[in-house]
Amino acid sequence: MLSNALKSSSPRIIQYLGYEHEITFFFRFRINYAIDNEEEVGNVYREERVRYEKAVLLNQVVAAIKKRKKRRV
Repeated sequence: MLSNALKSSSPRIIQYLGYEHEITFFFRFRINYAIDNEEEVGNVYREERVRYEKAVLLNQVVAAIKKRKKRRV
């Protein structure tokens, strides 16, 4: 699936990123690392998800505050 996505990419993108076999090797390595280190990857995923959700909530709070300030003016 990954190689098909790369092949359908424009030649400019492949040229910018590097050779196709290097890109597929990189992603294969990442996938194999995730499989071999499932617990560590799971912990990193949970930490990043919490960070992402906090950022989303913060953006919602900031947007709500800005909206309230606009109403007062």
